[in-house]
Amino acid sequence: MEKSGIPILYKHAAQKVEKLDNGQLKVTYENKEDNSFHEEIFDSIFYAIGRTPATTNLHLEAAGVEIDSKTTKVKTNEKDQSNVPHIYALGDCAHGRPELTPTAVYVRIN
Repeated sequence: MEKSGIPILYKHAAQKVEKLDNGQLKVTYENKEDNSFHEEIFDSIFYAIGRTPATTNLHLEAAGVEIDSKTTKVKTNEKDQSNVPHIYALGDCAHGRPELTPTAVYVRIN
C-alpha cells in the first residue's frame, strides 16, 4: 500500500474522527512513540490493531521452549506442538500458524 502512495501510520492511535461537510475525515491521532498528538484530513481510513503474544513473562525458555526472537511467538509444528513434546501453543501465540481472532477493525463513519 505504501508503494502505491497510501500512507500507513504505525504505532499511532486514532483519538477522534470527525466527518467533514465535504465527506472527508478529520482524524486526531496520537503518536505512541513520543505521545504527540496530530490532526490530519483523509478521504478514508482503515484502522487496524496489532497484537503481541503475551509469552515473554511465561519464562518458556526455562522449560526449553523455542521462541521466535522477532515475533516472540512459540515455534510449533503442524500439530501445534512446540519443540518440547508436552507443550503446545495455538492461535495468536503460535509462530507461523493461523491466528484465531480478527486482526483488524473496519471503522465506518456515518
